[in-house]
Amino acid sequence: MRWVISLMTAASGRVASGRAAQVWVAVVLFTVGPLVAQDDRAAGRSPPAHLVQIDLPLTGDGDAKIKSRLRELVAESAAVEPLLVLQFSSASDETGAATEFERALSLARFLTSDEVASAQLVAYVPRAVRGHAVLPVLACGQIVMADEAVLGSAGVGESTIDETMRAAYQTVAEHRLVALPPIALAMLDKQAELLKVDTADGIRYVDRAGVQRLQIDSVITEETTVVAVGELGEFTGRRLRTELGVVTHRAANLSELATALGLPAGALQATVLGEERTRAIRVEIHGVITSKRIRDAQHAMRRQLARGDVETVLVTIDSTGGSAVDSLTFASELAELQKIRTIAYIDSRALADSAAIAFACDELILRHDAELGGPGEEHLSEAARRDLEPPIRKIAAAKGRNWTIVLGAVDPQLRAHRYTRGDQERVFCEAEFSEKDADAWQREEEVNFERGFSAADVERFAGARVVDSYEDVERMFTLHEVERAEPGGVVLAIEQWAQEPWLARTLLIIAFFALMSEASAPGLGIPGFVSAVSFLLFFWVQFLSGSAGWLEALLFIGGVAAIVVELALIPGFGVFGIGGVVMVFGSLILASQTFVIPQNAYQMERFPLSIVSLAGSILGALILVSLIYRTLPKFPVFRQMMVLPPAAEQRAEISRRETLVYLDHLLGKRGVAATQLAPGGKARFGDETIDVITDGGLIRSGAAVVVREVLGNRVRVAPLEDVG
Repeated sequence: MRWVISLMTAASGRVASGRAAQVWVAVVLFTVGPLVAQDDRAAGRSPPAHLVQIDLPLTGDGDAKIKSRLRELVAESAAVEPLLVLQFSSASDETGAATEFERALSLARFLTSDEVASAQLVAYVPRAVRGHAVLPVLACGQIVMADEAVLGSAGVGESTIDETMRAAYQTVAEHRLVALPPIALAMLDKQAELLKVDTADGIRYVDRAGVQRLQIDSVITEETTVVAVGELGEFTGRRLRTELGVVTHRAANLSELATALGLPAGALQATVLGEERTRAIRVEIHGVITSKRIRDAQHAMRRQLARGDVETVLVTIDSTGGSAVDSLTFASELAELQKIRTIAYIDSRALADSAAIAFACDELILRHDAELGGPGEEHLSEAARRDLEPPIRKIAAAKGRNWTIVLGAVDPQLRAHRYTRGDQERVFCEAEFSEKDADAWQREEEVNFERGFSAADVERFAGARVVDSYEDVERMFTLHEVERAEPGGVVLAIEQWAQEPWLARTLLIIAFFALMSEASAPGLGIPGFVSAVSFLLFFWVQFLSGSAGWLEALLFIGGVAAIVVELALIPGFGVFGIGGVVMVFGSLILASQTFVIPQNAYQMERFPLSIVSLAGSILGALILVSLIYRTLPKFPVFRQMMVLPPAAEQRAEISRRETLVYLDHLLGKRGVAATQLAPGGKARFGDETIDVITDGGLIRSGAAVVVREVLGNRVRVAPLEDVG
């Protein structure tokens, strides 16, 4: 590449400044240059590629940090020509317009100096760059922009444009030949004018003085005003590429940028400016998305950011989605963070609406087997689907991403197709494709969002990066001692701990174990109390995680009440007993999931798991009871505390004694039903209360009865009126 640069420099000295010179150099650079680069890669000499994030506006010592880091990268690659991609990024409500001229000039002079002459410098503009931040963009040897990105209005905010500023822009433009001086000056000075003229030699972009010079040697057939006096030049990436020739490639994301530069996907590695360690915080979005979980995450993040020294927010996501409204609320806040680098890391999955949080970050990193998008906890209604598009468009625009991909990750029912344009490939729905240059894209196969995206898909279509572990993320972005952002206060910390998935299962096992222990002994005691508390905590934990609500709680309470009624008031086990058991188990199953009836693929898979989880808890409790009753009697201390079941000989003796009970004296005796007899119950005969049965009829409590038959300890009664 050095001989290409030398050839360009020599040519720029012989050819007059104008459109012809620019076109000639572009041909050399972007036809011969890539061939040389391919030969280098084939020979194993692939130059190292680095992505340097430049946060706008440039103020204070911002330029010094950038220059220091670029020197390090050039020094590290002394034997080869490094590829340095400078990504000019800003907050959603800024475009670098507040960049100080002195800082911009200092950086531009460095980028055109001999210190970095051995490096290939590429400016990447994914969104908008205005103000004096335009100057270092023009100082790079190549400019790549997104179609809708904007470059220009360099003189915005300046009341007077002095000769120093004009000279700086003209010198940089002449040095790099990326932009002609008239184009650069039209961006800077409202008094400058940019004209498009057709001549016998082709189209030229010149100022008014340039038109007069051309009239001497050429015939001008047409003259068009591009930027009039009193205006500041401002151009989209599409126009700078197709009309003005300032931009060499168009790229909407890092994946397309890598393709445009002839690099494999994910080859551009981010680097950190300056020698200081980056202070980063980690915000965890794990489990089902709920309003409370998002509020806690927002509170924790804001509390850390209020300190003012956080440079990076790392959002780790392992979620099945839940509330699309709350996910989009948090995603919008992340997308609007100013001067803070945001990184999303997906270790396992970010399904449905939780994917919007990932796409709202500057960097999207996935573990190699992670999933993104697809069906999740919430099934979206048609009205909810329509409400998704506006906020997702805004989030995608803030991060320079294709909004169809983001919407498709959240809404699996979206219909879209893959499109190709040369080496580029994108995914568009009909609405987004209608906003594009339709003739430039070729429609391919339909894309199915029902299965979500694999890590390879997101790397291919959304410029994501794939890693093997979380540690790779820390190394990639030079993060040290990442501090976990936790909600303030003891109560919030306990609530966050309580949302761990294992706790609910443990509480359920304890509740069933205590219930079985209570059922094996008469009366109510400590096991019954422990069981009640464990069930109460189980529903509290599930309420925090968003899978339980009033329906589940009322079903459980109603089921317990029905069982109590059946056991205490209606001896036997009928409708109330069976219905109560069904209500209790139904409430526990519903409390383990966020839906009532499965409506999508994820919910279909999740429903049997809820049943298996409940069955596993009951089985675990049975095993625990069995182990305890088998193990504890072996220890003398516990043997004295336990009431052990009688041995075989003792059981036989007890049975013999019970058969010797004689109640013949009750035959023909009259009494009163102490409880309702249906058919069993208790009757009172004088001072004695005896267990009795009827012939099958129902006798209400308080009714007069008479003993009809006595067989051992079996007493059969009938209503007194029947006897009469």
